[in-house]
Amino acid sequence: MAEKTIKEELENQSNGELIADAEALHESIYITGCFGRKDTLLLELALRELERRGYEIKEVKRLVITKKK
Repeated sequence: MAEKTIKEELENQSNGELIADAEALHESIYITGCFGRKDTLLLELALRELERRGYEIKEVKRLVITKKK
């Protein structure tokens, strides 16, 4: 039996699994800074797959400052 490609594996994931993986990869890359080259490729492929499924991807960065009570 032939090995599945990464793209095929992503296509077989549920929406929830794919979203969770994409969020975890994004956090590793852009928040903690702990990642490898393969992680950036996986994130790009996961986001493409989500877009193909009809999801809209937005990166939102914001600072929220509130007065302590």
